Amino acid sequence: MSEAEFFSGGVCSLDLSIRTQLRKKILQKNPTCDIVRLSRRTPKNTDGGFFCNMDNHNTSARKVQEVEIIDIPSHHTVYATKQGKYAEVSHLERKPIATIRKLDKDRYQVIKTGEVKFFNHNRSGEKQIAHMRKSMMRLRGIIRANFGENPKHERHITFSYRSNMQDAEKLMRDFQRWYERLKYHHKSHKYDYIAIAEPQERGAWHLHLLLKSDKPLWLDYNQLGDWWRAVTGEDCGNPQHEEIPDGDVGAYFVAYFTTVVDEDIELSGDKEAIKKAAKAAQKGSRLHFYPPYFKFYRCSRGIRRPKPEEMAKHVIESEFSELLNAKRYEVADDMGNVIQRVQKMTIKKE
Repeated sequence: MSEAEFFSGGVCSLDLSIRTQLRKKILQKNPTCDIVRLSRRTPKNTDGGFFCNMDNHNTSARKVQEVEIIDIPSHHTVYATKQGKYAEVSHLERKPIATIRKLDKDRYQVIKTGEVKFFNHNRSGEKQIAHMRKSMMRLRGIIRANFGENPKHERHITFSYRSNMQDAEKLMRDFQRWYERLKYHHKSHKYDYIAIAEPQERGAWHLHLLLKSDKPLWLDYNQLGDWWRAVTGEDCGNPQHEEIPDGDVGAYFVAYFTTVVDEDIELSGDKEAIKKAAKAAQKGSRLHFYPPYFKFYRCSRGIRRPKPEEMAKHVIESEFSELLNAKRYEVADDMGNVIQRVQKMTIKKE
């Protein structure tokens, strides 16, 4: 294989050991050559760990495996994302160094060389599922940061159609028209919401609305149903509704949105039956039903979106002191060299 073929991506089809030999050969000829970005294919798992393709624009295939957690010193720097009663905390053994600079949604610049390149938006099935999981984790944090504090001011409402309605854009348009009616008839309330589109196994769509107000909610659900029937043009039943449950509402709803539960059970409103069905189902089984690149949730302007903050570990622990879970990962390059260790923790206010 020539160097031209190597740089064009043909190397990705070769065995890992052959790729390694080719790298060494090219580096002997040109020590300044940047070939880190060229290994795009995830190698086959052979040692009981698990591999993840971290093809973030100019990175090599990396081995990521879970290792035993350690006690992080209180003065060490962590990245903490506060999410209501909860916080997600990450500790990196080595300070991350940026290798690219994002220019826009399609282009980035390699900091080392100044070269401008294009993001690869053609995701495989596995990458699409990984992208959906990240989006769900982001949604979990948004729900935690905005709901579960004041049950009298919050509701969970589920909208469905009588027909097998499979147009996701129509779902969002119908919801927006319904929401305008709600605001028009309740001008004294200041509403905020998170609207989540949920695909069913048969192809139909439901919409889950997490609604909150600055005042206690006293809703006429027959009236809400009349508005839904008016905007959809269907003789469907009233929307299902319930109070926001206690506990980790973010984790509860994300599990709800990612796991396939029988549609009749879901629409029954029986919380115990839904929980039992969700526990029996395969986790993440609904992720395959979401179409690529579809923005499956939308938020009103007043919804807070938590962002990570850099701080000493003792600072975040002074506010969130109860450890719920922790995992530690070791990241190695395809030569077996450890390049990072990351510990992730979920903590809660006592």
